Amino acid sequence: MKKIYYVLTIPLLLSVSCQSRIDPGSEPFQAATVNAELAHESYVRCLNFTLAWLQHRDPESGLIPSNLTAKTDLWEPHNSAADNYAFMVLTAYLLDQDLYKGPMLEILNAEKELTSRVGSLPDTWSFSKKDFHAEDVVMDWIIFGTSEYIKDGILPITEYIGESPWMDRMMEMLDDLGEHYTVFRGLDQLGGDKRIKRALCCPSFLQSRKERPIQGKFIQTIRQDPGSRQE
Repeated sequence: MKKIYYVLTIPLLLSVSCQSRIDPGSEPFQAATVNAELAHESYVRCLNFTLAWLQHRDPESGLIPSNLTAKTDLWEPHNSAADNYAFMVLTAYLLDQDLYKGPMLEILNAEKELTSRVGSLPDTWSFSKKDFHAEDVVMDWIIFGTSEYIKDGILPITEYIGESPWMDRMMEMLDDLGEHYTVFRGLDQLGGDKRIKRALCCPSFLQSRKERPIQGKFIQTIRQDPGSRQE
């Protein structure tokens, strides 16, 4: 962890060396020291969290489970991918390039190969079955999982990193979502499942398309449009 500590302290030391009148006992200096220690601790904790989760990768698929209690057998796009793995990627990008270019990329390649069920759209994977958890394709759940993976997981990666293999993954899923917009119509027929409705009603993921810049790149997104689908 020394390399993280050095990253945080070198700017402070340079500042002190360039301004000899700064009193190390002054309130600003003391506040900077406390903030540096807190930032260092947060980096260490994030990296330890990521490394600890990697200890729970499925040995066959290389994927991580949704949690360590009731869903140790499942990789779920809306949980494993969207809410955990994506932020492990960001942690590795910031703190450990070997981890970023190694295990993080391996997991991306594995989930693409194993969990893509309808074109590139992913579905829940069972480690014990070595197959999809659900016997049949349930399209509303596949779109729910895909939209969660994109908006909660890959968009934060893309906003920070820009062009990357994760951005490529997002784009291919967005392209394939375009073939299944009809699933979004008639939301009342989905009953009371608020999780699906919340994902499908998100303004970023309904109906027609537009382009917007992220990190100087244009990515295709889906916006809310109560009218008909634009071809």
